[in-house]
Amino acid sequence: MRYSEVPTIGGTPPITFAMYDELSEDTIRAVVDSGLTVEVKHWGGAIARPEHDDPGPVSHRDARFVMKIAAPAADAITATATGGSFLNFLHDTARTHTAFTPANHRRLREIKTAYDPTNLFHRNHNIPPLG
Repeated sequence: MRYSEVPTIGGTPPITFAMYDELSEDTIRAVVDSGLTVEVKHWGGAIARPEHDDPGPVSHRDARFVMKIAAPAADAITATATGGSFLNFLHDTARTHTAFTPANHRRLREIKTAYDPTNLFHRNHNIPPLG
């Protein structure tokens, strides 16, 4: 079984993960009206205040809120989401690139090209080499 299929064990619904700069009234209303199970987390803290000028490829540090939504699709709720993600909560391996800014993703692909040009290590959250 692929890691991305683990949420299907025991009938657990797939989880949608979304990041938000703000939780608008429309987004809150969509959550309430949906009847879905939703976990809202306030983001920020130390991850939003890196000590170094180049803190590494962890992206989307400026998102203020994240939601885990127990549903395969929650379009009304995610309409105002940033489109970014975070690897720790990302089940859909086809969206790995959304866990990084475009610049960080390109940098990681350059590193992958240098150290794994044949993409031998391609399981789970793959970052493909360039070209």
